[in-house]
Amino acid sequence: MLFEKLERMELSRTSLSGKVAVVTGAGRGIGKELARAMAWLGAKVVIAEIADTGAEVEALIRSEGGTALFVKTNVADENSMNRLAKKTLKEFSKVDILVNNATI
Repeated sequence: MLFEKLERMELSRTSLSGKVAVVTGAGRGIGKELARAMAWLGAKVVIAEIADTGAEVEALIRSEGGTALFVKTNVADENSMNRLAKKTLKEFSKVDILVNNATI
């Protein structure tokens, strides 16, 4: 249903090709759907999530043909955020889009 809506909006499946998106709070709800949508549009997506559900979202995006990386992240912890940045840059070398969806 989500992807049908994106298609109706006439968005190309490569609209975000070559972009790297980090989505905090992407383990469920709006964050999860934003991560899926960005992957569907061609972005490589980093799922920054405190709960282990982030691994399920990573697997879901990959099963849908996207590129995803789950990094267990507590946005209220500076060390955790530094680890997120290091893992993201090691894997993808850059960040183009940051969606701050997590709550503190």
